[in-house]
Amino acid sequence: MKFIQLISEAYFDAYENIENRFVGVVEYFHNEKDIYLTIIDVKNLKHLNVIYGENVINKALKILKTRIETFMKNDYQRTITIKAESANFYMMNIDYSFFEYQLLISELYKVIMSPIEIQGNIVVLPVIIGGILFSKHFDIKDKSVYTSSLTLIKKKAKKEKVDIKIIEFDNELKELLKEKEKEIYILQKIRNKEIEIVFQPIYKTETGEIFSLEVLGRIYDKGDLISIGMYIDKIYELNLIEKFDALILEKLIEKESLIKKVTNKLFINISFQSLLNKEYMKKLRYFLENFEIEVILELTEQKFVSDIELIKSIYNDYKIHFAVDDFGTGYSSLQLVLELKEMGILKILKIDGSLIKGLENKENLKKMVNIISELGKNFKLMTVAEFVENEKILNILKELKIDLSQGYYLSKPLLIEELYKNS
Repeated sequence: MKFIQLISEAYFDAYENIENRFVGVVEYFHNEKDIYLTIIDVKNLKHLNVIYGENVINKALKILKTRIETFMKNDYQRTITIKAESANFYMMNIDYSFFEYQLLISELYKVIMSPIEIQGNIVVLPVIIGGILFSKHFDIKDKSVYTSSLTLIKKKAKKEKVDIKIIEFDNELKELLKEKEKEIYILQKIRNKEIEIVFQPIYKTETGEIFSLEVLGRIYDKGDLISIGMYIDKIYELNLIEKFDALILEKLIEKESLIKKVTNKLFINISFQSLLNKEYMKKLRYFLENFEIEVILELTEQKFVSDIELIKSIYNDYKIHFAVDDFGTGYSSLQLVLELKEMGILKILKIDGSLIKGLENKENLKKMVNIISELGKNFKLMTVAEFVENEKILNILKELKIDLSQGYYLSKPLLIEELYKNS
């Protein structure tokens, strides 16, 4: 198959950018054949530069490039390999069976992981290898998908803590590309500030009076409001949580006058990263000083548990109280509750919704919620039950003397304009 050499040389002469050249060759052959695309990514490059120095690592990368090319030389008729401008290497393989490709990657990994000796240093370049089968029947509308999908599989390998990750089936590739679409979607929504806030009432369990409102984020999508829940992991993954939290505050400030007419107390979910962000904390201070209503911040993340001093500092500076969210599961603990209570910081325990959903049918869950209720009373903390979905659950909560209740049976999240109209 010398034809592959001729085509690749033509493309490589026609383009200045090496990645563009590679994608051009890939696109040409994918029109006719099944192809495997591979990314070889050197992990922790900055850390390696610190340990060995950039000069040593650059030489090691050149040696690695030679090793890969030498290893693949015996199959040059079905393979193209390039080093990208970054530390990444890209490879295309044509007419490989899945078994052949797996064997190739396994042997290539051994070659790559062999120690390199440079200037008295023994260097091992740890890598992630991600491979994807693009069958000739798989329709690609945008050629940037080739390299972006390789970036995604690299992330997937990191998340799964594996050095080699291969996708063989079209449905797996579709799922991978859906993740990319989700990334683009949420980036655009936050960049364009297409975010709205809704408010879910929290009721006194016994009397049914509104005690407070919880602020929840929503995404504008073609006239509808979409729950942020299905995108929250992606927001954290893309390091957008501080921007998202800041947008929520901006919306609250924008709707200040109506909010004050409906409630004198708000529950706001907040991320650990936002509490460390000076710009966000400036906005929060402005919000607290001008709103003149009580704000309770909900803690859900593991990092809060390990940095109680930060919570204490914010409490002292801002005179703001906290609620432990998802109590009974997750990262919350009796030790955390005890420490925050002794500091006077904690006012509320929000019971995890998974405990409330099963109250009707599971006696052990009922006993557990009862223990949390007694704990709250002993520590003089109010308890909140989330996910109250029917009257039977509400009656059980009354029986267990849970102070506050929240859920779609009582009220779905509403715009502040709707709540004001109904008040």
